[in-house]
Amino acid sequence: VGKVTIIPNGVDLARFRVIPGCRRSRMELLGVVEDDFVIVFVGHEFERKGVHLAIRALASAPCRCKLLIVGGTSDEITQAKAIAERL
Repeated sequence: VGKVTIIPNGVDLARFRVIPGCRRSRMELLGVVEDDFVIVFVGHEFERKGVHLAIRALASAPCRCKLLIVGGTSDEITQAKAIAERL
């Protein structure tokens, strides 16, 4: 039987903690309401990773969905916004 190694949480929970009321104000800033289903994409290379497919799929989603995108180049962001606005 091998030795067990415990890997501690990679996030400093004292520094990155939930502040009461903060989440709600952040969500309001992003235009997210309580009933929204939120999907988050973090990255770049939108074309290769299919961000445009996600946007198109959400346009016909049966529920109120929001796609929050973090990252990308200014060109990728412009293209993603253009697709979303067309749909």
